[in-house]
Amino acid sequence: DNKKQTKGNDKLQINGLYEVKEETYMYEFPEKSSKYDKLDKSSVVQVLQEADGGFVWVDFNGSQGYVEVDLLKEI
Repeated sequence: DNKKQTKGNDKLQINGLYEVKEETYMYEFPEKSSKYDKLDKSSVVQVLQEADGGFVWVDFNGSQGYVEVDLLKEI
């Protein structure tokens, strides 16, 4: 089943700025086992592209990584 996930994030804006709703991590790959950098609540990230498994590729102050899309809110 190769359907693209659009669960609540079908209005995701590429290059848009989003606030992190709770403390979380940035991930090297779109999987939770690859966390490498902590993001504090209210951190602001720029969404660069959508990814699989409920993740998006973001930029945070020059660092890039994956973040769970459900933890972002548009600002």
